[in-house]
Amino acid sequence: MSVVQSVIEKLQALPLEKQQEILDFTEFLYQKFQKADETTAAASDADPIWGLGSEPISLGISDAAENHDAYLYGTEQ
Repeated sequence: MSVVQSVIEKLQALPLEKQQEILDFTEFLYQKFQKADETTAAASDADPIWGLGSEPISLGISDAAENHDAYLYGTEQ
């Protein structure tokens, strides 16, 4: 049985009032997740470090740790 099926089965066994509480909590978690996702996206757009990617060495940038300012802000190495 999948997680979703298990949750639905248990949810259906609860009184309507408790089902509403679970719905409210689920909506709270969903909104919290959405806000966290938006915050992460906004931070990655604003921060030039993300331009180096998750593995700068695979991009041929072997000195990213030492000369990160040069790659991020265009300063001299």
